[in-house]
Amino acid sequence: MNKKVILLVEDESDLAFIIRDTLSMLDYRLLIAADGEEALKCYREHRPDIVVTDVMMPRMDGFTFVRRLRAFDKNTPIIFLTARTETDDVVSGFKMGANDYLRKPFSMRELIVRIEALLARSDNAPDSRPAPDALQKQPVETEKKSGAEADENTEPTDRVAGVGGFVLHADRQNLTFNGGNSVTLTYRESEILYRLFRFPGKVVTSHELLLELWGQDTACNARSLHVFISKLRTKLSQDPSIRIFNVHGVGYKLSVEH
Repeated sequence: MNKKVILLVEDESDLAFIIRDTLSMLDYRLLIAADGEEALKCYREHRPDIVVTDVMMPRMDGFTFVRRLRAFDKNTPIIFLTARTETDDVVSGFKMGANDYLRKPFSMRELIVRIEALLARSDNAPDSRPAPDALQKQPVETEKKSGAEADENTEPTDRVAGVGGFVLHADRQNLTFNGGNSVTLTYRESEILYRLFRFPGKVVTSHELLLELWGQDTACNARSLHVFISKLRTKLSQDPSIRIFNVHGVGYKLSVEH
């Protein structure tokens, strides 16, 4: 029996590898793409049995990817796996053509059950997916529609937090300083920074971060969290008045010197 092929579209490599390793042990074959453009290429080459995709990614976001894919393939199951938790975002995901929507942080066990359920339904349906070259024959979208022509679902809500000259768009995973160049963050970087930005001067516990973003409070995950904090300190170094302090045995605190 051939292994089922899962196309995972996720720009945070650490999370992608965790999902890949877990699902590979269940006898699935995993393809990983870091953005929508790469995902479309993987789709053309491999015609996966199911797609699991994030929303906010560089180059081409998940909503655009799914909209492009659904123009040619109405049947391959699609699961959105994303930190976008607003009702409008969930509704947008289903209107784009997704079969399921799972919010981050998520349970790996729940993701597996959802994948199995969609594949079981798909196995009982006729395979009407397009030929592998179908997408190659389609024009590439070069501009966004505006006004009444715009798709109302292409601009989902965003969580914004600011400290000093920094502005964080958490769901876009984007950090800007004094309105200048922006930096793209990983999912976990964005979520950690959002929590620190919301409560400057207050301790955000490691236990809370680990449970919400890693799923478990373990020594291994705590070391991983420390690495992410180090990366964020580097990204915030443009403003020496803003620092992330380690509160020993408790967690982390964002300090802003006035």
